[in-house]
Amino acid sequence: MAGRTRIRARLALTAVTGLALTVSGLAVGAPPTSAAPACASVDPGGGSWPSYGHDLSNSRTQDQESSIGAANVASLKAHWSFSTAAGGGGTVQTTPAVADGCVFFGTSSGRMLALNADTGAVVWSVQLVSPSTPAGLGGLLVGAPAVDSAAHRVIVAVDQTGGPFVVSLDELTGATQWTSLPVDSVTDGPWGAVSGDNAGPTVANGKVFLGFYGSEFTADARGGFVILDEATGSRLAHTYIIPDADYALGYRGASVWATAAIDPVGGYAYVGTGNPGGHPAPGADPSQFPQCVGTLPGQPCNAAIEHPNSDAILKIDFHSAPPLLGTIVGVYKGNPENYAGGLDRQPACANAGNVEAGVGGDGVNGWSVACLQLDLDFGASPNLIVGPGGLVVGELQKSGVYHAVDAATMNKSWTTPIGGPCAACNAASTASDANGIYGEGAPGGIMVSLGLTGAYRWGTPVGDGVHYESTSTANGVAYTVDNAGFLDAFDAGTGAPVLKHPLAGDVGQPVSDVSSAGVAIARHTVYAAEAGYVVAYGL
Repeated sequence: MAGRTRIRARLALTAVTGLALTVSGLAVGAPPTSAAPACASVDPGGGSWPSYGHDLSNSRTQDQESSIGAANVASLKAHWSFSTAAGGGGTVQTTPAVADGCVFFGTSSGRMLALNADTGAVVWSVQLVSPSTPAGLGGLLVGAPAVDSAAHRVIVAVDQTGGPFVVSLDELTGATQWTSLPVDSVTDGPWGAVSGDNAGPTVANGKVFLGFYGSEFTADARGGFVILDEATGSRLAHTYIIPDADYALGYRGASVWATAAIDPVGGYAYVGTGNPGGHPAPGADPSQFPQCVGTLPGQPCNAAIEHPNSDAILKIDFHSAPPLLGTIVGVYKGNPENYAGGLDRQPACANAGNVEAGVGGDGVNGWSVACLQLDLDFGASPNLIVGPGGLVVGELQKSGVYHAVDAATMNKSWTTPIGGPCAACNAASTASDANGIYGEGAPGGIMVSLGLTGAYRWGTPVGDGVHYESTSTANGVAYTVDNAGFLDAFDAGTGAPVLKHPLAGDVGQPVSDVSSAGVAIARHTVYAAEAGYVVAYGL
């Protein structure tokens, strides 16, 4: 998510490492704290990791790493560690960005930081909003920042309930360059009162793409995305996943939790959606909803309905001028909410589909019991992969199925399950390289690798149950952080475990969380985030 995390274990962090920041007195809106340290000036090689997915394809693979491999990864040692506890607390819910000698990340309490990548010393720190600001799922800063080195920008999305927005910060100082208007709010419609953002921004060709969600437990929920001008933050496109005409029929939801992948050559963005919701609007012809089959005579259809654009992968125009910019030009429908199509086309769904789990009364956008809904979003972020037949967009759905789709036609190339269907499962972003795809399936926690045509290569138990932490790869090693706070590494060719290292041993405190944190590999260093910590490992 940066991926999406519905279940968040929030830790009370009370102790800090020697490199922890003490900035609790900084006022919101004040200039960043002055700091003598600067970003590391020497480039040791090993590449950078400037955004959530490392690159516009969201490969989550460092192709410039050559020092750390399967044969020596077990020898990694902590070079430095950082705790958020003294800097306003909060957790790190995403993969750090590493660029130009600094490590950039935000916290769930609304603070954005830049650390020297070699020492962990604070270069700058700024409180973007008050920690008491109403926040969406996961906290105030959930998605990873995106660094544009050429423009010296750090683009950050703020998950403020009812008005998520984007900020551009000076890469060297943390000073605010611009603050966007809310990407969705009550100005756009009543559904904006509960909008939020878990995705990270994707920056390409002078534009910023960001998806947003609508609360799944409200009657008005409506997901969508914006495209902003990178230089000014002004809105270039604002698109709801469910068109106005279909929204009027009663369709709801279609949130975007994931960080988009972008093909800058073709000029398209790709991202998954989730959370179908709603019921037929009063007066709507029930015959247009397949879920209304079996409605009792003289009674309204109460079925939970599912729009084709929800639980789907979208192809979006990212190259045209407005008003075509932001147009949805292709849709691939994944598994429906009940996993096996047709289970919602029966009388119980038609007549009692508004009896929902997890909400009181008719929450409209919960999970319908009678329609056998399981909450099977696309919560992981997509990978753009060059497969045997050309460019493919692949994305893991909470059904446990990895879907590979022809990027040109949006038709299915192949599908392979790596986990089982579950409301709290399979939302961890996957990685891809020239040999295959890597990710952890749930429930149960099995790290799996698939070939580029969907064949199983290997599977190795991790055993942490529900798992939201993303997977990253570099130089023949697949990495993740597990819920128990271990840095796990696997031989990418065989699946053999080659490292299971407790972060707690390096920070001096227990480290465990159920979050969407992750691992960045850059500068011949492995940067692991979990709970309230970032730890840098090297040989």
